[in-house]
Amino acid sequence: MDAVEASSADIARLANVRPTAVSNWRKRHADFPRPIGGTESSPRFDLDEVLAWLREQGKAVALPTEHALLQAVAAAAEYTGVAAALNHAVLTLLYPPAQPDPGAPGTRLLADVCQARLSFTQQHPGLLSLPEPAQLHTSEYAVIRSALALADSPDPRTIAVRLIEKTLGRRTGSHTPSAPLARLLVALASDDANAMLLDPSCGVGEVLLAAVGNAKRLAGQVGDPDAALLTALRLTLAGAAPSMMDIHAVDALRREVFGPRTARAIATVIPPNDRDWAAEGAGDRFTWPLGTPSSRDSELAWIQRTLAHLRPEGHAAVLLPAGVASRPSGRAIRRELVRTAVISAVISLPRGSVEGSAAAPQIWILQAPSTEHTTAPRPVLMVDLAERSRRDGPDWSAIETDALEAWRRFQADPEDPALTDHLRTVPAKELLDERVDFSPTRYLTISTSQRWPDEARDAARNELTALLSALNEGLSGDTRLGRADLRSAGSRELGELEADDIIRIRRRKPGAATTSGPGGKVLLPADLSDAQPPTSVSQIDDPNAPVIRPGDVLATVTTSMLHARLATDDDLGAHLGPHVVIIRTDAAILDPGYLAGYLAGEPADRQVRRSPSHGIHVAADLRRIRVPLPEIATQRELALHFRELQRLSWLAGTLERRMRTYTDATRDRLLAAGTTVAGKAG
Repeated sequence: MDAVEASSADIARLANVRPTAVSNWRKRHADFPRPIGGTESSPRFDLDEVLAWLREQGKAVALPTEHALLQAVAAAAEYTGVAAALNHAVLTLLYPPAQPDPGAPGTRLLADVCQARLSFTQQHPGLLSLPEPAQLHTSEYAVIRSALALADSPDPRTIAVRLIEKTLGRRTGSHTPSAPLARLLVALASDDANAMLLDPSCGVGEVLLAAVGNAKRLAGQVGDPDAALLTALRLTLAGAAPSMMDIHAVDALRREVFGPRTARAIATVIPPNDRDWAAEGAGDRFTWPLGTPSSRDSELAWIQRTLAHLRPEGHAAVLLPAGVASRPSGRAIRRELVRTAVISAVISLPRGSVEGSAAAPQIWILQAPSTEHTTAPRPVLMVDLAERSRRDGPDWSAIETDALEAWRRFQADPEDPALTDHLRTVPAKELLDERVDFSPTRYLTISTSQRWPDEARDAARNELTALLSALNEGLSGDTRLGRADLRSAGSRELGELEADDIIRIRRRKPGAATTSGPGGKVLLPADLSDAQPPTSVSQIDDPNAPVIRPGDVLATVTTSMLHARLATDDDLGAHLGPHVVIIRTDAAILDPGYLAGYLAGEPADRQVRRSPSHGIHVAADLRRIRVPLPEIATQRELALHFRELQRLSWLAGTLERRMRTYTDATRDRLLAAGTTVAGKAG
């Protein structure tokens, strides 16, 4: 039987232990399964053998069938690539044999998967030329067997969608846009649901997936055959009929598939820094109306090939690295983009906008050059949204609103002279200098007085005064506190209290679905450590995460430090973020306010600092904490004081944040161009 492989980290996750525990098992137990793959420093094991060994040790682990498939795909991806492994699983789920048999010999499994591929590709002419696999890696057979075990499931399509989302969520690259970014590219390219949308570099289909329901026909190219097949499968799972899509496994810089001027809208993420783009003669294969790109300027080659497919009335929204805007070798082509009125807008995005990349990319909005060669240069919209970020990443809700509003206003009146701190219509003459730099910040003047008007400063100052008054009132109260003698009270570990149903510890499920939901609030570790409200997000990555309710004790461990609080009014209704747990108590035995106060104190924090896990397993760290259990009346009396201390700490944190914002903004206003300093600050 073909083995599903698992790494030490996979085993630790399944057994709910630290990775070091797996290493210790290998050293101390001669019967621990031997590695079947990987390297000496990163071995991989037969998952079935490990599960059997765990059962023999009294550490039974129930592995759901769907999780086994996810693990099998992850293991196969190490050898065949993510797309190929997913394709085997999804095709088996969607096109199972008449009599599924996970124990069938490999030759039959190979025949079954080839038949499944044929059943699907016959509906997609662009994929008919995909080669059938002559043989499979043993890990691929394991994927097929795991998928066949789910063949009788009532909803295999949903299983396939979850499998793809979880797998791609773990393995993203610099060429993979997030779902919000893909939607923005589609919206900028076209608002016509009857148009054809083309992605000439579609990867595994993120942009085309965002266009389902927003375009009449979806077309895409990608050089990797497995990625092309996965794109078509994802579109099918999203509800797109075969007649709606046309996907080809062809590199758009190597061979033409779609004819000239065939697309009304194009949205794509241009592959960055392809220094070998012209190595196979691509530079000689096509004409370059805006100038032949150098070997360093593959992005400008992609732009010209993109424009070749664009109808005159259409637009292309392309994502590319910010360096393309100012690279000296591309100056001549950028000049032609302005002179021929092809470049319409440049939008700078925050760092981290593309999964797996810390760079700050740009969106260029293009239109096809006129066939009459008489088009005069036109103004270009410059938009800087690089600061639209939150602690957890780009603020996609604000980015989408600002970008679309700016673009639509520009379309209505390209000569609009409006100037703000992030937006400007730049005349072509100003762009056509010796640098021809498309960086928006070069043309924008930060207008801090507009961002921070006098009324807002007055309101902030009033809020600071109120916070200071509230803190002073709290600190001037009765400070003559008695001391609770907890030495005579018994104590128990939280893990023991959990076993007796006195507390319940809730957290996000490991490997939770990455299907996103609508916007809302998520409590992140930084929110607890910085004593601030939950983070507002445009999309909640795990809508099934526990929701905070009154009386919840919230805790996290960051860099071996424990942070805890009783849920505040601001916390209520927020979803639990990663590495944060909820503790719910039987209030007749353990007062939640007392528990939160104890966990926020030095004795509990000292216990966590002694833990060897360093915050890797928050729930495991908490379960080891020993908590004194005085009489419930004493707990409730202490809880009153703890709540007041938490309130004062919250006020102090809010004061610090408001003061930092106020002073930074006032400083910016004093430094703004044209500001006259009169009197003292404030």
